[in-house]
Amino acid sequence: MKGKSKAKKPPGIRALRSGAGSVFYEWKTAQDSAKLTKEAKMRQDQAALNAALESLLLHARSIREFFRSSGYPTDILARDFLGSPVRVRMPYIRRNKARLDRRIVHLTYSRSRMATLWDVDRIMREIDDSMNRFIGRLEKVHPSIVRDRFSAL
Repeated sequence: MKGKSKAKKPPGIRALRSGAGSVFYEWKTAQDSAKLTKEAKMRQDQAALNAALESLLLHARSIREFFRSSGYPTDILARDFLGSPVRVRMPYIRRNKARLDRRIVHLTYSRSRMATLWDVDRIMREIDDSMNRFIGRLEKVHPSIVRDRFSAL
């Protein structure tokens, strides 16, 4: 893909601290969006449900990309923090990659034929498990980043 690079300069500690704040935002907002999705569904508020679900899916997509082993030179990746890729299990999110990309990011003719139901609980389990695994490893390498950026959860 144009613009992507397999080798990028490792970011410094200031960049990692800043990046960790962005990663925390994605995770926290995914959690908030999942909660809002459930509440809107219970109230049968379709507009609120659509907005909350789209927010969740957008943040799930960003977190999925965070765990990729390569990206654009300016992408924040888990491997930047640890020096090596983080192996996480996100089977539902990865299996639904094309659907997620087309429903959220790309306006396509096939969108109307795609399933619209999403397993919000499973998405959040996969995100939470992956982020907790990442933070467990990060704690060993950069405990101050964990303390300063991820302790609010």
